[in-house]
Amino acid sequence: MNLRQLRYFLAVADELHFGRAAVRLTMALTPLSMQIKQLEADLQVTLFERTKRRVSLTAAGEALIGEAEQILHQVEVARQKTQQAARGETGQLAIAFVSSAMYSILPAWIQAFRQRYPQVGLTFQEATSQAQIEGLLSHQLDIGFVHPPIDHDRIEGQTVWREPMVVALPQGHWLSEQTEIAIAALAQEPFILIQRSLASELHDKIVSFCQQANFSPNIVQTAQQLQTILGLVAAQLGVAILPAAAQKLQREGVCYRSFAEETPAVELLMIWRQQGGAVSVADSSKRNQQQQKGLSQNHLGQKDYAKRSGQKRSGQNKLRENFLSARPDYSTAFGSIAFGAVTFGAMSEEPLPEAD
Repeated sequence: MNLRQLRYFLAVADELHFGRAAVRLTMALTPLSMQIKQLEADLQVTLFERTKRRVSLTAAGEALIGEAEQILHQVEVARQKTQQAARGETGQLAIAFVSSAMYSILPAWIQAFRQRYPQVGLTFQEATSQAQIEGLLSHQLDIGFVHPPIDHDRIEGQTVWREPMVVALPQGHWLSEQTEIAIAALAQEPFILIQRSLASELHDKIVSFCQQANFSPNIVQTAQQLQTILGLVAAQLGVAILPAAAQKLQREGVCYRSFAEETPAVELLMIWRQQGGAVSVADSSKRNQQQQKGLSQNHLGQKDYAKRSGQKRSGQNKLRENFLSARPDYSTAFGSIAFGAVTFGAMSEEPLPEAD
């Protein structure tokens, strides 16, 4: 018994006429009759009572109708699901991000992806850049959002956001009456900065920006989180230079001002494992089940494991491509933003425009 025979059977059962069923199936009458006879032989039953004038279903034929329809329906469901998985339209995606990403592009990006691919499950966690790299390499994460630099031969990435810096001032600060502030005006101010161990490039860009105005910042406090930095500014412990997207986080006792000069750009990277270390949609969705069952490569033949791994990488790559394709256009929402590829193996020569 095979699927083709079941389709032939349902056509004859619906028409109760071999000739009309053959026309419907666009095949000759003799092959159709032979296939039905073969199905009856395989099942060892008679499915149709045949006379010169009419064809009718036997009790066995009546019983097979529901089963055949269910089998063909399940096959169609399986076909659709496998095709959706191959297109990256189903599965699980584990995403991590640095806190500032949630104040820039990421919320709108997630919303757009969920609308386009509602059957993909998303999980999120805030994590430092180093924790994200570890999560990617251990297959606990599929995508990360970090500030550069990232220097790891098994991690690839792409620049997805670039924005200027602003200064966060305590409410009532003597500079708050100005709409734009020259960086040199902060020379005598105490500074609150992100810890360098967590965001070395951002930290160093702030210091370099100050040094361009012939002073080094007086760093009185460092912090790990954006919320903490703003809390310390509100407490009037100092000022802070932050990515422009921080302005979306309104904090009582804090005001934001733009700089009169062009500032260094703050970049956000989307990162993932290199293809050779990627995990598939199927692997990602079964991550917890596999951990519970204790499955490992040793439980599979080496050849079978390699074949499955290749299929899994293909599915995961497609899912990641779909996530990238869903990124929103911020040309009117937050200045003119373009997205340029920056893969750590081959840097793009084309500059990425900055946000206004």
